Amino acid sequence: MSIVAAAAPAGELTGLAGFAADVIDALGAVGVGLLALENLFLPIPSEIILGLAGFLAGQGRLSLPAVIVGSTSGSLAGALILCGGGAAIGE
Repeated sequence: MSIVAAAAPAGELTGLAGFAADVIDALGAVGVGLLALENLFLPIPSEIILGLAGFLAGQGRLSLPAVIVGSTSGSLAGALILCGGGAAIGE
């Protein structure tokens, strides 16, 4: 049984929520960090990622400190990359 099976009330999650669930299921807190790069390349709202990660942390399936570190690191990395790109082109 996957770690996100309990998050799907009527079976399989679909769409963006399903994609986020699959990544978090495969990579755990590292997946949360990668998805937190959403401001860089993926149009996935952070509410989906953090809501699912928080639910799984509340269930004890993911470590809350690891989720916090992963999501913060991913979001910060995305912001730094965008700021660096803007600085490189003079914006």
